[in-house]
Amino acid sequence: CIRFGYLMPEESNVSLFIAGAMSGFVEAVVVQPFDMLKTRHQLNTSHNQSVIKSLFSIYQEGGIFRFYRGFIAEAIGIVPKSSGMYASYELAKVSISATSLGDSTLTCSIAGFISGIPEALIVTPTQVVKVRLQAREYLGYYKNSADCLIKIVRQEGPLALSIGLGPTLWRNCVWNTVYFGTMHLIKKKLPNLQKSSMLDHLQNLLSGFVGALFATCFNAPFDVVKSRFQSQQSTNKVLKYRNTIQSLQLIYKEEGLAACYKGFQPKAIRMGLGGGVAMMTFEFTKSFLNSKET
Repeated sequence: CIRFGYLMPEESNVSLFIAGAMSGFVEAVVVQPFDMLKTRHQLNTSHNQSVIKSLFSIYQEGGIFRFYRGFIAEAIGIVPKSSGMYASYELAKVSISATSLGDSTLTCSIAGFISGIPEALIVTPTQVVKVRLQAREYLGYYKNSADCLIKIVRQEGPLALSIGLGPTLWRNCVWNTVYFGTMHLIKKKLPNLQKSSMLDHLQNLLSGFVGALFATCFNAPFDVVKSRFQSQQSTNKVLKYRNTIQSLQLIYKEEGLAACYKGFQPKAIRMGLGGGVAMMTFEFTKSFLNSKET
């Protein structure tokens, strides 16, 4: 078996993909309210309310279901995204570990960077739909995920589903690089507990939370750019946000350095909680599947 990215020969690729898919779905259900809030904060060019006030404001806007607006698009995207990310990470790590780098933090970071590429390619189309649904300015325009998808393709063309791919690559590759490298360091400091025990799952949850929270500090600006990118329609004659670097410079110039970290609080909660839940679910599901195979 593996712990925090250590693939052993007896593990099948199928179990990795299933465990990744399960971890992604559970993560999406748990963190969706904070993802909605994160997107709203990132798109707001003025001052944001506190997390509590913002959550209450969204609740007043449409009740508990308002937090899950765009959830179908998120769920459709996050399952293959998580499968692709975890599976590509595990496979890349095995290949890199066979070189002179061996089983090192650098190996995990490089494998993490590689895993961010297929992850970004898979998730970008559904992220475009999700951001449009979550944006306040489109509340009365898109009815649901299917309606949003159809209108985007009809009015802006199929390529509109790739809007924001650039900053998404930056966001995912940076986060995965820091996250998996950090998880390797954390693992070396943690005690070896009985596999699949309650303490083992709790340890996975807490370490995943810490690793995800730390990684979020590095990729937050790229996530702000991604949200700004995907909220603007490609049919606009003049696009305000054209590429990742130009967008970061523009946000800094118009709104200040703090704006590059807009939505950081709900994003930190979302990524920390999501990273912990996803890691625990991934390890639990993988262990369960492997025990059935033996």
